[in-house]
Amino acid sequence: MAQLHRYGGYNLTSGDSDSDRRWGGARRTSAGNHVARLQTDLAELGTYSGNIDGEFGPKTGRSLRMFSWNAKSHSQRVANQSVVQDTHRFNGSLSSSLNPLLCEEISRWLKSDFRTTGDLIRVQAADFANIELSSGFRVLSHKAVQQGEIVISLGFLESLKFADQTAGTLSVKLFLNQAFRVNGNAVSGAVVPPATKSQHLIGHAIDCNIVDGGSWNTSSDFRNGNETQAATQFIDAMTKHGLRWGGNFSRPDTPHFDKRVNPDSDDYDFKFAFNQLSISRNQPILLKK
Repeated sequence: MAQLHRYGGYNLTSGDSDSDRRWGGARRTSAGNHVARLQTDLAELGTYSGNIDGEFGPKTGRSLRMFSWNAKSHSQRVANQSVVQDTHRFNGSLSSSLNPLLCEEISRWLKSDFRTTGDLIRVQAADFANIELSSGFRVLSHKAVQQGEIVISLGFLESLKFADQTAGTLSVKLFLNQAFRVNGNAVSGAVVPPATKSQHLIGHAIDCNIVDGGSWNTSSDFRNGNETQAATQFIDAMTKHGLRWGGNFSRPDTPHFDKRVNPDSDDYDFKFAFNQLSISRNQPILLKK
């Protein structure tokens, strides 16, 4: 295991300061801008955006925890303006303090020229036999995204493939109205007001019409009990597969399906941060088949 020599040999934590050397005990005799160097490294990796002030406060702790979550939760990295897959698995715990495992991981990323990114991917609607984009589908405005492409989280890909297969089994078509959504963008045609912590904001949801012959199974159809049997069977299959249907919400949102991540968890908080940042930073998005 790598030593902590990069940061003076210390397990840096909240309250440590370069300005007055609040190290405690024997640490007090050591000089060096260890916290500032950690902040600089985390800023380069893409998780720290505060002042490089040498003060280990809440922002530094959160940026360390964000980095450890990213290293642990998925394998996508940005290197040389491309998305690459990292074959190394980080087995450390989520931490707001620096420890030898995190120091080793930070050093490995810097040596590999890795930067943090989200787990967003692009998929082409044409690759799905039973999914089409509706006339109102807005292709994400991003340099990497082309017409006919859908942006979702890699964690939602299996669910989208299942939806496509199930639609084929039931001889229905899915017309997508929305997938991943950029935070702050206006939502047109919403059945209910968008949730503050929507699963769309992390790429874990789609809105779609289940088109069965001449019936689009609209929200009005569901509200009036006029949905088709195939639409009901599709919804049953999706919910048995572990997905949520918006028609079961307290404020029904019948076009909506999602793979829920707890909005109050680190998983939602950090996936939201990295997936939204990947758009605002104009990072590349991997095309997945």
